[in-house]
Amino acid sequence: MWIYPKKNLKTFIANSFFNREYNNYYYDEMTLIRLIMIMAGFSRYEINNLDSCTDEELKKVNYPTLILANIGLYEKKFIKIKDDIDGISVFLDINAKGETENIFLTDREALKRTILDVINKTENLQYTMNDFV
Repeated sequence: MWIYPKKNLKTFIANSFFNREYNNYYYDEMTLIRLIMIMAGFSRYEINNLDSCTDEELKKVNYPTLILANIGLYEKKFIKIKDDIDGISVFLDINAKGETENIFLTDREALKRTILDVINKTENLQYTMNDFV
């Protein structure tokens, strides 16, 4: 019996061989959407707690930019995601070394478009690419 992978996985493997890029990562689009939704919830929590912040520059950061920044911190392992019985927890790891594994940020523009698609559809918002700082 042969098991054939999805077409997008086969395309990814073929492109990796033809372009000699053997260190790329493959992830399903649903994985990225779930990560964006988790980071959107965490970013919403951060924005709600900015009322007590005294730094005016920090208050200028908008929602999509904060989601993108949090995904960057997740890739640098400063933000950890834990799934437990109570739900999903997002927390800061103060012992992180900042080692970067560019998985989602390799194509920054595509990531920005996906962030906008997810938050505009799920939260009925109207952000555009120009909103990224």
